[in-house]
Amino acid sequence: MTQQQQQRRLLTLKGLPKANLPPFPSSSSSPPSDLAPFLITLLLESLPLLDSIPTSSPTTSSSSSSESTGEWRHLTQKKYPSSSDAPVDLYERSILVGDEGKEEEETWALRRSVHSDDGVTGKTASWEEFWVAFKEKHVECEGEYMPSVVAAEVLGSWTGEEGEMGVESTEQSKTYTNFTLDLAAMRHRIGRPILQDRVFPILQMTCAVQTSSPSPSPSSPPAQDQEQQQQAQPQPQDPSPKHHESENYKEIIIITIPIPDLFTPNPPQSQSPNPIQNINLQGKINTKNTTIGLYASVERFRRIEEGKKIEWVMATASDARGVLPRWVQGRAVPGQIGKDVPLFLEWVSKRR
Repeated sequence: MTQQQQQRRLLTLKGLPKANLPPFPSSSSSPPSDLAPFLITLLLESLPLLDSIPTSSPTTSSSSSSESTGEWRHLTQKKYPSSSDAPVDLYERSILVGDEGKEEEETWALRRSVHSDDGVTGKTASWEEFWVAFKEKHVECEGEYMPSVVAAEVLGSWTGEEGEMGVESTEQSKTYTNFTLDLAAMRHRIGRPILQDRVFPILQMTCAVQTSSPSPSPSSPPAQDQEQQQQAQPQPQDPSPKHHESENYKEIIIITIPIPDLFTPNPPQSQSPNPIQNINLQGKINTKNTTIGLYASVERFRRIEEGKKIEWVMATASDARGVLPRWVQGRAVPGQIGKDVPLFLEWVSKRR
């Protein structure tokens, strides 16, 4: 495997201590602190990784060798004909992260699939369905379609009641906006009764790339004209489909980093800062008889081929900890993340 050093301090398996989290507002109506530097830093750390991802499937003759970029090694292509109309390409690479002289190697796995933008037939999904499931309700939906998830909960959100943080950043000629930031946890069953369940405490940021010209919302006539029309005769309902927010965007990015000590109690009379003291961690995530696991990931949904297709990529590094050796975990991760694609498509198809 090839190696490439990334100056990353947030997007790593080490994650972020809870003492270094952004201060959480005292109430949902309170304005969050200035989160723009933190959000943009996390975004900028993810872009080199996203830029390195292959943009097409390898040919059969080159499937056993590295991509031309020399960064991702193609492992295999999986097909799930009963649930998905798109093959899933699986890759792997090794990355050096951390400060110079203190680098550590992390193994990242990647999957890539391309789907028709179709919310009617089975084995695929529409852009709106991807948006709702992953941009708006990521944790909730993963808790529903992934069979290994025992519990999933958003513990706190910096996003506020309006669902918008007012942050915007232009990078590489793209305008990133619609940022959200949530603290969450998920409990996975990995091998009962021999192996303990794993709880993954995470900080998850989402954002989206605007289209060059956002689709306009349906316009309404002035109130006075509406009143006159209503008095004249009843108005039939407009049969045209309503515009959905997702049509204003062409990419979705989800960045997840671990918070390893989230459920570790602070020592009595500790002087360590606790920026999340206003968050109640005693939710439905029961950490008793579990092992804290770690994972970092970058996920992207992108409209391609003039909006007819949707590219779905997800790169991740993980450590389930416990008695499982890292090399055993590393061999299993690519296959595991590949199965997420048919699981989601089957789930979303049944919900229509």
